[in-house]
Amino acid sequence: MSPIFNDYAKYYNLIYADKEYDKEVDYILSLIDKNSDSNTSLLDVGCGTGRHALEFYNKNYSVTGIDISEQMIEMASPLAKEEDNRHLSFFHSEIKDLDNEEFYDCTTSLFHVINYLTTDELLKDFLQNIYRVMKPGGVFIFDFWHAKGVLNDLPTSRVRSFENDDLKITRKSQPTIDTANNCVLVDFNIQILDKKSKNKYKINESHNMRYYYKDELIMILKKVGFETIGCYNWMTETEIEDQTWYGCIIAKKAHN
Repeated sequence: MSPIFNDYAKYYNLIYADKEYDKEVDYILSLIDKNSDSNTSLLDVGCGTGRHALEFYNKNYSVTGIDISEQMIEMASPLAKEEDNRHLSFFHSEIKDLDNEEFYDCTTSLFHVINYLTTDELLKDFLQNIYRVMKPGGVFIFDFWHAKGVLNDLPTSRVRSFENDDLKITRKSQPTIDTANNCVLVDFNIQILDKKSKNKYKINESHNMRYYYKDELIMILKKVGFETIGCYNWMTETEIEDQTWYGCIIAKKAHN
């Protein structure tokens, strides 16, 4: 899987400044507490700029964050330097390249990382490597674009603006539906105004994302060796519904 978010990683935290990382982590931790016997070490796959990982660390977890975007890791790494980096660390790595000298009680992959795996083969390989680095009895929690929700409420073009004292960012997103492959190609056109220098910059990126049916995710998880113990509407513990865009799955690695 090729790196994404490289060009505008340095603007990522401004674009998602309103994202409630703390509430999302509290939600994930409530699921972990109910489904895991051991919960001290956590691997965050696709950690981005480290905002979820920092919240997990603040809840007394030993956290390792990995991401395939080198620029994202450059943004996340100062968080570890500000803390006790024995218990908070970030690495530029794909999950397949992560060695198994350390095994994890819990693994997360949040903010639709799974949807960037656009074939069954990529997804299966990803899940096998998650399984490989987890302790027996450990839980794996991830969110995803839910196919029925996406098809019931198709994505549309959007324009959003984000601003702080230094920058004004305007992001246009243009989705193209590929129903043959259950994918959405999202073209991002991003314009950045530096308020002090008055310089303007443009960034264009395309993100190809696959929406998944609940049953196909559960089937592939089972093939890898995971037991699915919950599939919920995101940020709830209610069973996922047809109109729901965002789902959350809790899977468990067998003890033996």
